[in-house]
Amino acid sequence: MSYSQQAFAISDEFRESLTDEDVDALRDDILEMGEDGWYLWVAENHDTIFSLVSLTPAKLAKRREWRDPILRRRLAFAAYRTAHLAGLALSLTDELVPGGGYRETCGQAARAGHRFLLSSRWFWPFGGKLPFEAWQPPDDFGYSISYSARVL
Repeated sequence: MSYSQQAFAISDEFRESLTDEDVDALRDDILEMGEDGWYLWVAENHDTIFSLVSLTPAKLAKRREWRDPILRRRLAFAAYRTAHLAGLALSLTDELVPGGGYRETCGQAARAGHRFLLSSRWFWPFGGKLPFEAWQPPDDFGYSISYSARVL
């Protein structure tokens, strides 16, 4: 399994750690915060979010923040996206290999960068009612996160 696949698997672990009840409570929490409030909270907690991505599930369970239900839900969702971004970045290294002319390589990099940009925005991966309309996942999300069959 490639590093990008492993990062997407870690992302899935965080998403799957949230039950249906957690998702409903998280949606309500984020709606109460507002979209700008959510982004501010993520910015204020980015060091914690980054650190969680590298922890094993056993070490994660021992973290103080992980025992608080509200924090756990917020952190799981933010860590889901962070690990997802890691998978996207690692996919670029899988896809952008030397070869071909510089113009061809530039075109390939532009397409990959465009897909990365579209796939890296915040979206709601749980189904059900969206907290914010702009968080609608892309219709081709499965394609957007994978730049080739190697990443699927």
